[in-house]
Amino acid sequence: MCSDVRKQMTEDRKQKSDSVLHPPIFIICLLSSDLCPLKTDTREMGLKKIKITAIMILFAVLCSACGYRFSEEGGFPGDTDRLFVKVLENRTQETGVENIVTAALLSELTLRKIDNLASGIDNADVVLSGVVEEVAIRTISTRKRDTAGERRVTVSVALKLTKPDGNVVWATKHLSDDEGYSVDANNERTDQNRRDAIRVLSRRIAEKVVNRLSDDF
Repeated sequence: MCSDVRKQMTEDRKQKSDSVLHPPIFIICLLSSDLCPLKTDTREMGLKKIKITAIMILFAVLCSACGYRFSEEGGFPGDTDRLFVKVLENRTQETGVENIVTAALLSELTLRKIDNLASGIDNADVVLSGVVEEVAIRTISTRKRDTAGERRVTVSVALKLTKPDGNVVWATKHLSDDEGYSVDANNERTDQNRRDAIRVLSRRIAEKVVNRLSDDF
């Protein structure tokens, strides 16, 4: 089961790499021209350094405006520092959904709290565990009479943070998200589209979880 989660995390990271923020072209052009000056005049060099500093500040502002957070300081709820993520329990008929959601949680926590993840449950101050409560599917459009053209899948989870002594320091229930997907004449393609949709919404669920952990405490 752990190998399935690691495989899922690799797939999630590959998809995330396609959306990595790149510096605007005008910043690259200015930096490339200013870092290799043709003249050595001291005054010009000073002006160039000021320009480079201003550009770097602008780039940082742009990154912040786009919602990118590279890390978050502080520990987790309950005055704890090291968190371990346990593979979620699956209480639905959707095979493997627990691995997809768990992988999304690990990816988001690694991205935003990389220094706070425990290597194992034995050296963790708190454990994040939970269940996939429901996977619901409904038709949202049709191609022909009685033939679905697009469906929407909704995943709901319940999570909690527990200390080694059993004390629950944080919990949430019925946390859900949904995503539409196309229905193909080929059932295997439809299944793959549904799985891809679950991966997308799982990343959003993971973002909500980490945001709540930060906001609530």
